[in-house]
Amino acid sequence: MKPALPELFDPYFDPFWAACEEFGLALVIHAAFGSQQGRILDMLRQKSRMKEDLVLKNPEFASLDVSSLTAHELLELGGGAPDNMTARFGANALHSGRRALAHLMVGGVFDRFPALKVLVIELRGDWVPATLAHLDAHVAKISPGLELKPSEYFQRNCWIAPSSPRPSEVAMRRDIGMDKFLFATDYPHPEGTWPDTFQWMRAIFRDVPEDELRLILGENAVACLGLDPAKLRAAADRIGPRPADIYDDHTDVDPSLIDAFNRRSGFAKPAEQVDLTEVESWIEDCSMVLD
Repeated sequence: MKPALPELFDPYFDPFWAACEEFGLALVIHAAFGSQQGRILDMLRQKSRMKEDLVLKNPEFASLDVSSLTAHELLELGGGAPDNMTARFGANALHSGRRALAHLMVGGVFDRFPALKVLVIELRGDWVPATLAHLDAHVAKISPGLELKPSEYFQRNCWIAPSSPRPSEVAMRRDIGMDKFLFATDYPHPEGTWPDTFQWMRAIFRDVPEDELRLILGENAVACLGLDPAKLRAAADRIGPRPADIYDDHTDVDPSLIDAFNRRSGFAKPAEQVDLTEVESWIEDCSMVLD
């Protein structure tokens, strides 16, 4: 079916980009960008039905807290083999947003609107260095006449907030850009950091210097979103976190909680191996612009 709207690099959107630039509004690219409306609601309804079926077939699960279980875990508890619908949707939800960012870069949007700001959220962060490096190399070969490299657009115009960040992503923070990396809780999703946000922070940030951590937990958001630092400071003084909440030697995180983080969000997963062929396909989408 033909899309209802043109691609983001089309001049059709230029009045919108111009207005965002004029008013200093940061655009947010979220997971599942461009997906059919209502798809998430259908998945939630399916999960609710699966919970009801699970308890109906297994009364012993009636007292089990299944609120944070994934669809796959519910199927496993119920004795059924998990299908790959959730996995397929998850991959598409990530890649569609990344493709949108590439279109803004390679399609010339940041050349036409150099002050435009974009925040990429809930799309993870480990893919950024390899993707930008490949975009730089591939775009250089086809000479689209861009003013900057894709990696330079990212450093000038973009920020990224991996929801429920993993240790593997924090380890890459300098490759991504210390002034580009934000912390996101993904509240109220069950795969998010709540209600264990301080413990999550201790688990991933214990070895991060305080000056870098201040950027990740607040200062980068102020720069990206144009927030009022005085009001944020008042809130931070009231609720934290404070340095001792992260660095105190007596605040080790319970290994069982780390295991729970891993089960609900893939906390311990290594950095993603980026599909560079797919990255090249994003550029091919911009062929009319590149020509």
